[in-house]
Order: sequence, then C-alpha cells, then structure tokens
Amino acid sequence: MMTRSSPSNRPWLWLLGETAVIAFFALAAWVVLAMGITAVSQLILFTGLVGIIVVLALRTVAEILVAGFCRWAKAMGGGLGSLVVSIRQA
Repeated sequence: MMTRSSPSNRPWLWLLGETAVIAFFALAAWVVLAMGITAVSQLILFTGLVGIIVVLALRTVAEILVAGFCRWAKAMGGGLGSLVVSIRQA
C-alpha cells in the first residue's frame, strides 16, 4: 500500500502537490476576475475562491511548521520526541 505524501514523508512531492492545488484555485480566481465581476454570484465565487486559497496556504504553512517541530522533537530524543512522532505519523 502506498503511503500518503506528507511534509515528513516525501516533502518535495507533498509541497509540489499542495502548490499545484493552490495554483489551480488561483487560476480559477484569475479567470473569474478577468471575466469581470458583473454579478453578485461572480463576486461570491471570487470571494470563495480567494478564501479557499488563503485556507490552503495557511494549512500548508501549518503543516510545514508541525513537520519541523516533529523533527526537532524527535532529535531531542526520549519521551516528548517519541510521543509527537508517533501521534503525527499514526
């Protein structure tokens, strides 16, 4: 069975996938903006796409920080490191 890519396991592949998803939503928002916002539905769609982009970007940053903390905790050895790594990679 294939393991899901994460910042701890295959970090570059994970980052490429996350960037591709964010770029897709950014392209969709750009298309809506390029068509011109003439209706309330287009404004709502544009606002929703921007919200999705922000949430995905913040989630990506949080995942990178958590992966860094897990590596640091594992390097510290013993109790806390083992606990954090086992919870994170479960």
